[in-house]
Amino acid sequence: MQTHETERIARLERKVDYLIRYLGIDPALIADGVLPAGRPAGMPPGVDVAPADELADAALGPVYDAIRRRKTVDAIRLYRLLTGADLAEAKSVVESMAREL
Repeated sequence: MQTHETERIARLERKVDYLIRYLGIDPALIADGVLPAGRPAGMPPGVDVAPADELADAALGPVYDAIRRRKTVDAIRLYRLLTGADLAEAKSVVESMAREL
């Protein structure tokens, strides 16, 4: 990686760390880069201000990533894990998501 890219990434990481501290979010709650559904105990008020449909899309980021990598089985597994959907529903939704990309 080039020096300017390394510096840019370091600045971005410092900003994210600052925001996490400023919002009072426990870093363990977002270890995978995604806020858990609902508001866990200790989550500060105001963090869940985004519309529900936007929060749902954000939580499905790993599913979209798997679809883009053409890992359909992984996408279905992740969708089931994130949503609690049964196999048939997850397969249908993931196939629909893939058509939209």
